[in-house]
Amino acid sequence: MACPAFWEEVRGLGSMVKAIAQVLGLLAIVVAAEGCAPSRMEASGITPLKDGTYQFFANAGVLQRESDARAERERMEWLQEALDENGFCKRGFDVTDRRTVVHHPLGTTVHSIFYDVRCK
Repeated sequence: MACPAFWEEVRGLGSMVKAIAQVLGLLAIVVAAEGCAPSRMEASGITPLKDGTYQFFANAGVLQRESDARAERERMEWLQEALDENGFCKRGFDVTDRRTVVHHPLGTTVHSIFYDVRCK
């Protein structure tokens, strides 16, 4: 028969394995959520306006917060891609205004961010 110290170690390993499994489970959720981040096509769009400017919108949700600098850089990349795809603003652009509208679909918070864009 094994000594009690051995069984204590086995029980300790069991709780450690359980803790590792919990951490890995949380990590899997985070990775899966990042994989569900909306694409530019799903979460943004551009509209030409009559005065020769454009309005670009992008939605910001749980993974792409409205106030997050990295997410804002990504939205600016989306804007550049939309302009390039449509042949707009070939000499560059300026964002002249930025406004946010808050929505609460299904108990979450989503920000629709509207950018006024003028070509250089």
